[in-house]
Formats: sequence, C-alpha cells, structure tokens
Amino acid sequence: MKYQRDLKVLLQERYKRLYRASDGTYAHEVRYFYTSFRSTLCLQALMHSIENASPTFDPAQWIETQYTQATPGGFDWPQFEEQRAKSF
Repeated sequence: MKYQRDLKVLLQERYKRLYRASDGTYAHEVRYFYTSFRSTLCLQALMHSIENASPTFDPAQWIETQYTQATPGGFDWPQFEEQRAKSF
C-alpha cells in the first residue's frame, strides 16, 4: 500500500510541476517527468505494455507531424479534445 501511495504522490507532484511550469522551464520539467517515469519499475512496465500494444506507432513521426513553426509554442493542437484523443 505504501508503494501505491508513494507512486501517487510522485505522479501528482510531477503533474503539478508541469502544470505550473512557465515557457522557459516546461522542457526541463517534461524531461524530469520522463526520467522519473522511466525510473519507476511499475511505470516502466506500463510503458512497455503500451509500446507492445501499438508496435506501428512511431513517436518521432507523430512529433514531426504535430509540431509546426506556424503555431504559437510550436504545437498544433486539434480544436477539440476528442480529436486529440483520436490522433494518438
């Protein structure tokens, strides 16, 4: 039970830091989140499960198609949240 609670606290803290991050610190906070995510065994297993479930998904290609210089912040978000979910 302690492990679950610690994991929940870790994820909540990282989420709050991402949420509060400014433009200048956001990239660093994402890197910290990714590093902490990859260093936690149960989250590693979750990532491997997702990667195995979607072997044709190429993150580099997805980033290339989503990021554009024309949009503020360089990211082209869909107009609606449902479209964002479908783009994955």
